[in-house]
Amino acid sequence: MSNWQDKVGEIGTKVTDAVEQQKQRIAQSQEAGAMQKQIQTLFDKKAMLYFNIGQQVYEFVRKGNVIPDEISIPGEELREIDVNIFNLQGRLNALETANQSTLLCTNEDCREPIQADDKFCGTCGRKQEKPTVGPQVQCIQCEQNIPEHAKFCNICGTGQKAVKNYAL
Repeated sequence: MSNWQDKVGEIGTKVTDAVEQQKQRIAQSQEAGAMQKQIQTLFDKKAMLYFNIGQQVYEFVRKGNVIPDEISIPGEELREIDVNIFNLQGRLNALETANQSTLLCTNEDCREPIQADDKFCGTCGRKQEKPTVGPQVQCIQCEQNIPEHAKFCNICGTGQKAVKNYAL
């Protein structure tokens, strides 16, 4: 009799675990959806800013006026939007990566699925090394961390080398 009860208990535990996993997946999916909405809202806001800049330029050109150097370009606002988009996309990528429990072996000849926490491949035995992030520096414009040898910021697009050389 206890054998039957043990089996029912095991099944109940498995069902409970499966329900909890589904709840976590749903919560992560909702979080990812909310992040995607935020990203889309930021892209829409950025597009509207560019549209307004284009309208200003068009008005000057249509009237035959010279476009002034001081045309109102909301540079700081655009930079903030770019940084927010970049940060949200990074969080979204991290969330999606966390959902993927399997990766591929780093051996080009093997490429078999492995778990994220595996130290060695179960098929070929090769040691699995975690990717390391190289030295980072701050962008001179948006002050976000970028790779040390980057020529341009991958967030705001500002050239890094040219401006650094002038500072010397």
